[in-house]
Amino acid sequence: MAFQCVNASNQYFTIPALNVSVPPVTFSLWINTASIVAKSTALFIWRGSVNTGIFLIYSSPNWELRYYVNNGTQWQTATSLFVATGVWQHVCVAISSSQARLYLYGVSFTNNVSHTTVNIDEAGDLARDPFPDAFHTSFNGAVAEAAIWTAALSDAECLALSKRLSPLALRHHLHSLVLYKDLIRDLNRGVGPTISAVNGPSVVAHPPLIYPVNRLQSSFAQAHFVPPFRLSTATAEANLVARGSAELAGAAEGAIQSIGEVSS
Repeated sequence: MAFQCVNASNQYFTIPALNVSVPPVTFSLWINTASIVAKSTALFIWRGSVNTGIFLIYSSPNWELRYYVNNGTQWQTATSLFVATGVWQHVCVAISSSQARLYLYGVSFTNNVSHTTVNIDEAGDLARDPFPDAFHTSFNGAVAEAAIWTAALSDAECLALSKRLSPLALRHHLHSLVLYKDLIRDLNRGVGPTISAVNGPSVVAHPPLIYPVNRLQSSFAQAHFVPPFRLSTATAEANLVARGSAELAGAAEGAIQSIGEVSS
């Protein structure tokens, strides 16, 4: 299950200070827009001294995906990435010091521009702009699979996420995954600081995603000294327990799979 936010009820989530410097950074989120309001709204946003985030600017009659870093002027750059209503769409924005790539359900826009460094050292918001006025409002729709990395994911990785691959499947980026909440009923299952729901967002159907075989195991990078376990070897393993453990790891994880930690 995902979480539904109604802008008329000012429903959204707060995110504690991540205490990281960006860029590089990647924001990723699944959204299902219920309706478009004639105001701009934010997805991930930090106001105040941070002034960084991704948002949907109102460009009549649509919401267009945009971003900015450290109060930069990037928000003025039109992307022509307009959300649809009533369907799940994946939003991803990967930002380096010299480039930003924005994706909406796999369609991309690249902005080659310099970005200054900023510390996300204060609380932010998910699914609303904290300046509710005649021009800004809360997001109106459902959100799921909220993720932030302190790395600029590659084009292939961003597109893989849009194909419903879980952020946990990007194993080599687990060390830079500073926030991940799958938002399946449990508000805080995942990685990073505890987020809080405001004004009671409701639970709705979650978009189907492809998760690793063992999500708990995937939340932690394997130690460098763990040797690979070849499934071909497992098939011939005489010990039934060892064979079962290897097969349980799953062929879906690849021809080589780490089984567990080897301690000295």
